Amino acid sequence: MYNYLYPTKENILDLLDSDIHYKNYNTFDYINNLNNKNEDLCILQKLPDYMSNTWSDIGINLDQRYDIEKSMLQIKDAFEYISKYDNDYMGFYTKSLVKSIHLLKTDNDYNDTSFSDPNLPYTIFINLPDIHLKNWLERTVENLIHETMHLQLSLLEKKYDFYLLTDKKIYSPWKDEPRNNKGILHAIYVFWHLKKFWEKVSSSEKNSFSKQRIEEIQEQLNLISIEKLSSFYSNDGLKLLNICCI
Repeated sequence: MYNYLYPTKENILDLLDSDIHYKNYNTFDYINNLNNKNEDLCILQKLPDYMSNTWSDIGINLDQRYDIEKSMLQIKDAFEYISKYDNDYMGFYTKSLVKSIHLLKTDNDYNDTSFSDPNLPYTIFINLPDIHLKNWLERTVENLIHETMHLQLSLLEKKYDFYLLTDKKIYSPWKDEPRNNKGILHAIYVFWHLKKFWEKVSSSEKNSFSKQRIEEIQEQLNLISIEKLSSFYSNDGLKLLNICCI
């Protein structure tokens, strides 16, 4: 079976090389169907003010006033943290798939928010916690991995079929509401990868954040009943779910 959980570098690069938008991708040009020639564009980008409300109807509010130099240092630290503990897989995935990052406002310094739009293949939206807050780096890392895994599964979905056609919905322990089969698979895929990453961190050093996240994610995964999902997914989708929910 194709390794959907941990695609090799060759697998990922094969998917990316077939995309004419990838090399010089940035959110603004992709949305506006423009051909960008700037290969050195900063990964942290601000969209024009007139685009800042594009996702406001779903509660996504862009931060247009952050200090780009300070924020880039935080982003750099987060990428380095990921590579330190999982360079071969998660380090490679984050560096390869995330081409544009847009920062978000949050209502509370202790609540994180992140988002990726299925129509934007290499763009993520995350908040950056204040560096004076405890675990700001781990929280940023979690946001970055979370949205990267959404991008990765969306990329795989373009080539492989994980779903059966159905209008039925499944209870999501993360949203505490019914969701369609695609939403459930994305959630399981993302949180399974987060748990595996924090397990690697925990095995290398004592870290209360990683220990807590491992326990929380496993409790949520335990609420998913594979037996009830056979009518929602293809054989490959079910194989993927079975591995993630063990």
